[in-house]
Amino acid sequence: MRVLVFGERSEFFLGLLRDRGVDAAAADAPAGDALAAADVVLLAAPHGAPLPNAAWDVLAAGCLLVAPRAEPRYGLEPGIDHLSAGTDGELADL
Repeated sequence: MRVLVFGERSEFFLGLLRDRGVDAAAADAPAGDALAAADVVLLAAPHGAPLPNAAWDVLAAGCLLVAPRAEPRYGLEPGIDHLSAGTDGELADL
């Protein structure tokens, strides 16, 4: 499984994932070759912030999106369209 991390807190989440034995890479945005090579994309954003437009690119590419709980969700349903969590540790576990 190839995990791509993007967002303003990428380095922090890369550390959490490495602590869990997950090999992950960071990118400025989920696009191009980075997105094509990913199976899972973790959005490294603050909890409660709106989902960025790039979330749609991730879903359109057929990748699993893991994101903090967001408001507004723009119609996306956690557990159906993507996985979400309320804490950083929970996100890394997902």
